[in-house]
Amino acid sequence: MVATRSQLRAAGSTTQHAPAEPVTIPYLPPEILRIIAQYINTEDLPAYRLVSKLCASIGAEELFSSIAFHCSSASVARIDAIKACEHLNKVVTSLVWDANFWSIPNVRDLHEWRGYFKAKAFATSKPMEVGDNFGTDEVVQLAHCRHAWVDYLSRVKDEKAVKRGSNMQKVLQGFQNLHKLHILNGGFKRRHRAIGKSSDWVDLPAPPASHYRGESLYNDGPTVARLQRPGAYPFHILQNFSDNGPHLTKLRLDAVCCSAFSGQIDRSPLLETLLSFHIRLTIRFEHHWPDSPLHDRPFHSQSITNHVHDATQALNNRNFTAFLRRLTKLESLKIEFDGPVYNEDGRLQSPFNVRDIAYDNYTWPHLRKLKLRQLDTTSAALLSLLEAQRSTLRVLKLYNIWFLPESYVTRLDHTAIKPAPSDVLRRLAETLRLDQAGLSGLFGPGPTLPGEWWDFTDPCLSNAVEDYLLNGGSLPKNTTYG
Repeated sequence: MVATRSQLRAAGSTTQHAPAEPVTIPYLPPEILRIIAQYINTEDLPAYRLVSKLCASIGAEELFSSIAFHCSSASVARIDAIKACEHLNKVVTSLVWDANFWSIPNVRDLHEWRGYFKAKAFATSKPMEVGDNFGTDEVVQLAHCRHAWVDYLSRVKDEKAVKRGSNMQKVLQGFQNLHKLHILNGGFKRRHRAIGKSSDWVDLPAPPASHYRGESLYNDGPTVARLQRPGAYPFHILQNFSDNGPHLTKLRLDAVCCSAFSGQIDRSPLLETLLSFHIRLTIRFEHHWPDSPLHDRPFHSQSITNHVHDATQALNNRNFTAFLRRLTKLESLKIEFDGPVYNEDGRLQSPFNVRDIAYDNYTWPHLRKLKLRQLDTTSAALLSLLEAQRSTLRVLKLYNIWFLPESYVTRLDHTAIKPAPSDVLRRLAETLRLDQAGLSGLFGPGPTLPGEWWDFTDPCLSNAVEDYLLNGGSLPKNTTYG
């Protein structure tokens, strides 16, 4: 059957003027509406807020409890607008500082811009190199794009203006209920009610390629200023706060270059109120530093050896240790190193050693949770640290803890006193009263070196040893690597 044009017009007229059916929304108490809002996707929350004033208020708490910003005038203006709204100001409890910067060190004119991206295109053309997820042609396109250079200069100028003076400190001030700050660089994405790290490498835009914030993460060399290294500038800003800063209780520093602790760390009232502190230390980012295990890449270069040495020197001066000990109110502490790194001996290595914390049996009076990830230690140092905290420590998580001999000439010295990870586990079970334990990765000198080591990537073994630490009994047998 084929309808005529007049019939279609009549049908449309009837539909257009048909009375709308009344919509009855049942009454739901605020508690139920709040629970419903927790299960609504972030993209759908604006529509949820249109239902009623109560839903608008509840939806605002879900949408604005955690907000992100970076060093640009547009981002700062958005933060100021939220602070100016009394209702939105109250619901902000967490800030995420995107520490990817526009400025590329040592790129000061068009000639250097072209040379930089031509070199980058050459690096990305190598099959073993990583650090870029778009093709070489797009990088070459940037090198010859004058418009991209002019746009880059405009963004860098805006970034410098925002970073001038105390502007970034003012961004963190003025929130009534702010208590958590997460500083991250690299790639990240919005998750349900949160922003999470997705990669150490910047998430690049889809072709056609455009320049992007975070390129400075891949720069290296002595000519790169300390505050241009990963995480160094935001950490510097936090140190310079006086008593009028926000009352932070949780701080997470993601991928902070070890050089940030090469000098003395000033006392900061803002940092000394922390109850929870999480830091991930890193050596300078480079193009040939992938997210995958570094032993899959040609890695034994003198440059890398120098990086590890410089980072070790920066951390061994105990400025980092002194900084940690000022955080006297800590209840939760997580320290990890961005690795793994192989030294010139072919051994897994971390520039930071647990003995730098435990050298005089210091204790945090309220510390209940301790997480250590990818760190060097000796058996004596690890026991000293954990046994000193036994009166308060209730949660312990260890991941990739690499043991050093108590005395050694080189780390491959077969005559040196070998650490005994099994003895460490027995002592911990005897002295600690844990409510929760977590073991993962390797626990020992490493699979390529002599000595006892435990492979906690095996879930059966890790679960058995975790149960042993919590409930005692007999240490499970390490059948594979005893």
